[in-house]
Amino acid sequence: MQCQKIAKKLKQNLPSVSTERREAQPLREERDPFTFLRIAAVNIREAREVLKYIGCYHACRENDMSLMYRAVRQDVRMQYAGIMGGSELWSMALIALSGNDHKLFQIMFPANFKYSNRKNILHRVMNRLLIALYYGEEKSGREAIRDAESFLRQKHPQAELLTVRYLCALWNRKTDCLPSLLTDICAAERRSSFLLDEFADSTNTALEKTVSFFAHGLFALAQHCLSPEEFQNIPLPEDRGFLKEYEEYRRTAFSSVDTERSAEPFIRFSGDAAWLNEVPAALPKTVLRADTDGDIFIDYEDHYEKLFTHLLHSPSFQKMYQNRDVCWAAKWDTFDHFLNQYHAGDEKKRFYGRGLLYYALANPDLNARYRISHFLLEHGAEVLPLEKEFDGPFHYLFRQKYHDIPRTKALCEELLRHGADPNQAGTRNLLPVDDMIRMQYSEKELKPLYDLWLSLPDLELNLRTFGGRRPIDLAREYGRKELAGRLEKRMERISATGS
Repeated sequence: MQCQKIAKKLKQNLPSVSTERREAQPLREERDPFTFLRIAAVNIREAREVLKYIGCYHACRENDMSLMYRAVRQDVRMQYAGIMGGSELWSMALIALSGNDHKLFQIMFPANFKYSNRKNILHRVMNRLLIALYYGEEKSGREAIRDAESFLRQKHPQAELLTVRYLCALWNRKTDCLPSLLTDICAAERRSSFLLDEFADSTNTALEKTVSFFAHGLFALAQHCLSPEEFQNIPLPEDRGFLKEYEEYRRTAFSSVDTERSAEPFIRFSGDAAWLNEVPAALPKTVLRADTDGDIFIDYEDHYEKLFTHLLHSPSFQKMYQNRDVCWAAKWDTFDHFLNQYHAGDEKKRFYGRGLLYYALANPDLNARYRISHFLLEHGAEVLPLEKEFDGPFHYLFRQKYHDIPRTKALCEELLRHGADPNQAGTRNLLPVDDMIRMQYSEKELKPLYDLWLSLPDLELNLRTFGGRRPIDLAREYGRKELAGRLEKRMERISATGS
């Protein structure tokens, strides 16, 4: 009876329950390799939208819970692939556990994961509790519980408080509390659209209120954390949003001899969308970065770059993009492939408003970046700043996350010899030295670049960004003590001598 009611509600609230229409998913087209990452992420998010609910509908209609299991696993992997700044890992990680996808959980939350967000206490508490529970870390667990107890003394939405109480009860092995807490969470989730606030790409409130994948994930977490004997004695929650038939399937599917079949994707994309089939297997581990306030966040740019670099070499992706302009090879591919695409005179052309050199300077593959850039400079590539953005080649080079510092220095020297302006005021009035300061390397590692830059005779040091900061101000803000000291001495010398 529960399955029939859920199937009926899902059919009413889903825009379509057709798997054939989803398999032929239309894609948004983008030709510029610099903006393609964003469009690729949009395509991934649109392809997986409501996927797990479509799987749930067919599972309930056909009384085959393997369909829902496969849809959940495919949905959450694609959601993680297309992750946006508004989505939080803890909620996705629990949905992953609702499909027994422990490998994905470990990709999202590697051991000793140090996420910190002082601006959102719920996210901080949930991340710390989940990591401590999943990996059984006693010290971090005690710290997480103290943080959670502080959270529970404050005023928060009921669904959030109940979820934190559930995790605390699980940590303290109060297993008799878990079923009633899960029942209350399901009810509170229907009242508050709890997860819609976390999943920025979903707006269908009615779907979340039909079945609680979140509650299934919390129950699966208990199975992971407790002994088999403890877990076996926990009764299933009594709530219409908790699908008992699915839970019976999920708790046995991971050890089933039929695991391979049950973990196959629910949807097989076709045509130009076939590359989407390769996304779930190409997921990078979560990479974190710190901001100037000391908070630690997901590095979304690194995430997309690693994912796309992997996909670029997949057969289905290459089939769709093999005839792209040479700028694609300069931006994303190897030196040898670039040479196969290159024709004499390409270095003088503009591609989507940029010279070919700018694509090479932003290539994430270090060997390709340096070799293609040197090749283009030797053949007379332009080093003038971009017309629309005002950025010059040094801005593009220094904004890349990964570097071989000696080779970056050598490339800078070559750019200078070819007339690149070290004082070019780029976007937001940022000088190249301002971008150098932001590079994610220690001062010891950056010293060769410091030495090169401070050896330049006419270095601009007084230009202020649109935020009013000079290079010395940025150096102090980013903790570049050595550079700030050297800049201060140089500015004093210039002030004293007038040159």
